[in-house]
Amino acid sequence: MAPERPLPKEPERLARILQIGVDIDCTIFNLVPSSKLAAEKRFGIKIEDERVSDYWFLEEILKGAGIPEKERRLFYQDIYRSSENAGVYLDSPPMPGAIEVLRKLHQQGHEIFVLTSRSAEVLPVVEQQFVAQGINWVGGLWPEGNIIIRNEDYWPKKGPVMVDQVFKLHAIRGDFPYGRYQNFPGLDYHLDDQAGLLGHDLSLGVKERIIILSWSYNREIVPETNLVENWWAFERLIQDLARVEKLSLELPNVAQS
Repeated sequence: MAPERPLPKEPERLARILQIGVDIDCTIFNLVPSSKLAAEKRFGIKIEDERVSDYWFLEEILKGAGIPEKERRLFYQDIYRSSENAGVYLDSPPMPGAIEVLRKLHQQGHEIFVLTSRSAEVLPVVEQQFVAQGINWVGGLWPEGNIIIRNEDYWPKKGPVMVDQVFKLHAIRGDFPYGRYQNFPGLDYHLDDQAGLLGHDLSLGVKERIIILSWSYNREIVPETNLVENWWAFERLIQDLARVEKLSLELPNVAQS
């Protein structure tokens, strides 16, 4: 684990204040350990830790254990979409460096927006996760707050659903065609774990704004220019992009005086 870099002692100014979007699951919080425990409890099976290399591998494990598809779908619905079973989220530890870097970026004046494909039903759970980490400035749906979650406009009980990748790409582009976020201005950069964002047609023209946090399921297919190994690397990237400049006393230019 890379050491946390302390805030600079010298005064700084940001040449640019960035609007930064960040995905929650497997980007800010590691959903893998709590998902594994939930599956073991639900199905009465033992999953060896070394078999769970990432969140997506859980599906293959459950299929291999003979769990019918219908039961797997109900399991995902129960633990990921219901506020009554919030433990899988509340028990998810932060990714290394995530909370420290988010605090720094916020302190430096950047606007942080939390994007998630979770249903709006678990909005209070999202807020609880950040409060538990000592972050009280994440809360409320945009435009009153800084959380962008698929509410009933994009995930109705009946009718077409705006899928995860499309939802996030409209947020990045700032061109929601309808709904609560229709006037959202867009993002300068967005950090996520889903490589599929880069391959979608809506990514045309905004690929350079999409940064992918390295996982075993994405690092082989994401261009190096869009991949960061950890949160500290993301912080360095944002610092460079925002052109952080140290304030210094400028001596008069005698040659021009």
